[in-house]
Amino acid sequence: MDDSLLRSLAANIDDYERSTLLREFATRTSGIRRFTFNLFNVVLDFDADKATIEGLLEADGSYSLPLTEFKRNLGTGGKR
Repeated sequence: MDDSLLRSLAANIDDYERSTLLREFATRTSGIRRFTFNLFNVVLDFDADKATIEGLLEADGSYSLPLTEFKRNLGTGGKR
């Protein structure tokens, strides 16, 4: 699957949701954290170094990527 879920998440979450996710990177180095937002579920797996985005409106909607790439895209609002 392409990265359209990542771009959609980065462009559509609000500042509070973005800061919640980014704060998790600053405070956690292991374990799994799950977040539920209006259009997306996000799973941050620090042990596997993987973020998974699940689109709640997408038929086949999940996309996984390395945590560093996920964090970088959150910080830019999905703009490359």
